[in-house]
Formats: sequence, C-alpha cells, structure tokens
Amino acid sequence: MLEISKFRDYGFMKKCNKAEYANVANRFIGRTTACGTETLGVPEEYFTMYQAKNKILNNLVAQSRIVDETGKIGEIEIKINNLLKYMFGLVRNARTTPIEAKKQAAISLYNATSVYLKTYRLPQQQKMAMVGGLITDLTSDRLSAHISTLGMDTELEQLTLLHAQFGVLLENRTNSQIQHAEEKVILVRQDMDQLFEMMIAAIWVQSFMKPSEDIASYIKAINKILSEVETSYNQRMAQKNSKEDEETTDKEELPSDEEVPGEEQETDNE
Repeated sequence: MLEISKFRDYGFMKKCNKAEYANVANRFIGRTTACGTETLGVPEEYFTMYQAKNKILNNLVAQSRIVDETGKIGEIEIKINNLLKYMFGLVRNARTTPIEAKKQAAISLYNATSVYLKTYRLPQQQKMAMVGGLITDLTSDRLSAHISTLGMDTELEQLTLLHAQFGVLLENRTNSQIQHAEEKVILVRQDMDQLFEMMIAAIWVQSFMKPSEDIASYIKAINKILSEVETSYNQRMAQKNSKEDEETTDKEELPSDEEVPGEEQETDNE
C-alpha cells in the first residue's frame, strides 16, 4: 500500500517577493501540466484560472519592474553625495599644498565651481540639474586639465556614470503607474493564493482517495520546489536583517551634523 504523502507548509509564499513567488507559480504550473489535472484530481477550471492569473501577474511585474529600479535611486544619490563631498574636499584642501601646480589648479577649480558646493543638499531633480552643470564645467577645456593635475579623473568618470544612471531612473519613475501596477499585483496574488490552496486541497484528497505513484512523485516534486524557494526566502531575509543591523550601528556612530570634508564652519557673520 502506498504511503500517503503530504504537502509541506507553504504559508511563506504570502511573504515572498516577485521573483520567489513567480518561481513557485511557474514551476507549479509546469509540474501540474506534466502530471495532468485529471490524474491529480484538480478541477480543470481552477488550473485554467490559475494559469490566466499567472500570465496577468507576469505582465504586471514587467510593468512594475521600475519599482525595483526606483529603489536604486536612493543608493545612487548617496553615492553621488559622497563623491561630491569627497571631490570638493580634495579641491579645498589642495589650495594649501606646497606644490605650486596643484595649488593653482585647486584654486582655479574652487573658484569656478564654488556655486556647486551645496549641491549634495538639494532635492533630487535640482541635484540632477546641478550635477549635470558641474560635469559640463569640469570636462570643459578650461577645467579638465586642472582635474588631471589633481588626479581626479577617476572620480569625475564615476560621477558622470552615476549622474547618467540617476537621470535614467528619475526620468522613468512614474509614481501613478507604479502605484497602480503594485496594487494590481497584490490583488492578483491574492486570487492566485486562493486558487493554489484549493488545488492543493483537491490533490491531497485525490492522493487519499486514489493514491498512485504519479501523485506521490508529484507531491514530492512540489515539496522540493517549496523547500528550495523557502530556503531562498529565509536567506534573503537573514541578509536583509543583517544589513539593517549594520546600518543602525553605522548611524549611531555618525556625527550629528553632516559636514563636507575640509569645509570651513559657517558663521552667522557671513
């Protein structure tokens, strides 16, 4: 007599991200198609609806992929801010170097770019425009030689790259479309969750009423998929929690007032 197999718990799926959820859904569809709904005791209309919902979900995920890209805006902005502060700090400090060529290059750069000193404090759209202006000035014939003299070519190249990435992400971000797509994703996933539960229940009943090697093998395969994805989910959450702990520690160690390296303290007399 065949031993009745049971499905492992799949409650974690409600907390999965898009990639993890799609992994389970697509492989579930593949396995179910291969085994056959009749063999598994799954009502054909359930499976057809599930497949249709999955297609809708895939389309919505493609539309809302920009949400994931938008999450990178903050990371790139921080890199730009840090790079700006570092570059201006180098220029400011180089004004006092005993090496005459570097000193004159630093003075020229400082005088020509002082209008950009507080760029890192600006809102994103204004920052985008100001950084673009700074790059144009620094790559001009008038200032590019000074950049090379101070050995800042690599920093300027990195700033140019980050600025381009920053611009693309800002341009592509359309909040209303993103919000609409994300809301639809939630609703479609809720429908898929319900259909998934009903199909799993039907398969389990079939395995009890009409046990077979095919059903037993199918349940083992689905359990393996669920196990793999749950492991991936747990690893991702552990990494996320670890990163959050590190960021909390770093914030506690930061000084309360953010300053540009080498920047003179502003006074009320200015």
